[in-house]
Amino acid sequence: MPIKPFLLLMVFHLSFIFFAAAQNDASPASSFRIGFQSSTVPVTDYSATDSIRLQLYIAPQLSYIHKSGLEIKAVTYFLTGKSAGNFLTTISPGYEKDNDKLYTEVNYTRFFYNRSTPIPYSPIKNELYGNIRLKKKLLQPLLTLNAGWGKDSLSSSVFDVNVLAGLAHEFSVEIKNAGSLSLLPAIILNAGTNSYFSLLKGSPYIGNSKNYKAVIHSQSRGRGRGSSGSSTSSSSTPNPFELSQLEGNLYAYYSIGRFIIEPETSFFIPLHSGNSTSWYFHLSVNFRL
Repeated sequence: MPIKPFLLLMVFHLSFIFFAAAQNDASPASSFRIGFQSSTVPVTDYSATDSIRLQLYIAPQLSYIHKSGLEIKAVTYFLTGKSAGNFLTTISPGYEKDNDKLYTEVNYTRFFYNRSTPIPYSPIKNELYGNIRLKKKLLQPLLTLNAGWGKDSLSSSVFDVNVLAGLAHEFSVEIKNAGSLSLLPAIILNAGTNSYFSLLKGSPYIGNSKNYKAVIHSQSRGRGRGSSGSSTSSSSTPNPFELSQLEGNLYAYYSIGRFIIEPETSFFIPLHSGNSTSWYFHLSVNFRL
């Protein structure tokens, strides 16, 4: 999918999000939140026979959410264990709205990678993400548009796009004296270009999988070495936009007092031969100040 038509589609999508969200102004009070998130990323270990392995990270985060739905979040990521250390910091301004008719989210993220890191090189340094879910139906349709862009080591512009569409059903329950719980299982069809390693929200089957190379089926024509020894793409040809994965997703939101706990897991079934199934888990914990 060419980037210009995709960006026009995304602008239309995000415009609809703002218009729809504006129909309901009920919002909680503004607040700061402090917490952390955790998942895994692939790292390169040249001393091991299997040089690529998954490693846990812990990412402290601080966010401010205005009652209008506007928010800004800063996250800094640290690997644990053998390769412990900071590898990434992100800044994400955005907008989020949740009412009885729909859930909407849109944000921009800027990635600041540490130059000395064992995680794979990524030329994707910017991300635009938009998500909408209509909540009136028993089976709630959802649509996500996700674009990432940056420059490779030859200063050539690169981009990746993801489109996700699916159906979800929300289960909500108030637990007496123990907060509230929402569960959101979903079946999602993922399509994208999948040309580069990245931590885009729309493709965790790349950014959180040790088998990411099987998905990125367009390899660069020239390879270099970064300061950490990880391979860096110096020139590459984007993949075509195509169906990629069938995803089974389960997201949970648990709120008690000032604490918010959000675990999420996905199981991905590839739609191309030669790729293997993959599993993804992410945990976010926040405290409202």
